Amino acid sequence: MEELNKTQIILLAIFITFVTSVATGVVVVTLLDQAPQGITQTVNRVVERTVEKVVSPGQVERTEVKQIVREDDTVVSSVQTAKQALVKVVRQGATSDVGLSNPELQTASFYSTFALSEDVSRVGFVVSGDGLVISSNELLGGLGSVYFALSGDTKYNLKFIKSDDKAGIALFSIENPPKNLVSLNALSIDQVSLGQTVMTLGFDSGMNTLAMGYISGLKTGNASTTPVIKTSIRPTENWNGRPLIDINGFLIGMYGGDNEIIPYITIKNLIDSSSPKPAAASPVSTKGAQ
Repeated sequence: MEELNKTQIILLAIFITFVTSVATGVVVVTLLDQAPQGITQTVNRVVERTVEKVVSPGQVERTEVKQIVREDDTVVSSVQTAKQALVKVVRQGATSDVGLSNPELQTASFYSTFALSEDVSRVGFVVSGDGLVISSNELLGGLGSVYFALSGDTKYNLKFIKSDDKAGIALFSIENPPKNLVSLNALSIDQVSLGQTVMTLGFDSGMNTLAMGYISGLKTGNASTTPVIKTSIRPTENWNGRPLIDINGFLIGMYGGDNEIIPYITIKNLIDSSSPKPAAASPVSTKGAQ
């Protein structure tokens, strides 16, 4: 060592460092091959989160970060958005005040039908920025019934448009809808897949509720038949009016009579057949099913 000059000592140190690095790499690879799978996965995750800088001649320096997206994050984000389109639709039954203001209705049959009527509520959801709301036709009452929708602390007056008694759904419109109204966009039936994760939102004891499952049965149908959708979700009560959405928050259908799932195409047909047509149907996503 005493016979080496400064330059030779530096070169020797670099050589020793190189040999040490190669030896370390060989040992690490050997140990990883022998390590349990859990440790290997942990090391891989650390590597995936490493920031890599890619610099090419004549190009601007670019930083790439690999990020692992969890399904939980997608679900939470989609639920937060879909929850804003969820409403509680209420029918306020007619009372004797209506009869007193309409002499022609002051009959015994009128009072026996309406005087003791109670408010009825079902879950509903907004399907158009213009204020179209879909819910169960179980809400519908007779002459003098008043409808409104509750979204948090906000109350909207509703106008009944039309119903599909066979499907068990009813179409309403919000009077003077706000500009920032959130609505659910929909998937076409060909974007729904067997095994696809689905969710449904509702209300229970004054709080929002969520149930998750997957598409367990699917018949897409054709021009003359209606699609059939089955899920692994087991309703615990009358879920009429609750929307069925995918993991990204797109509308697939809704729960109707006997908790059968009404596909979105049936909702769209009701909107399209309403006269006069109140607004365009909910936009259909061009995204592929997840």
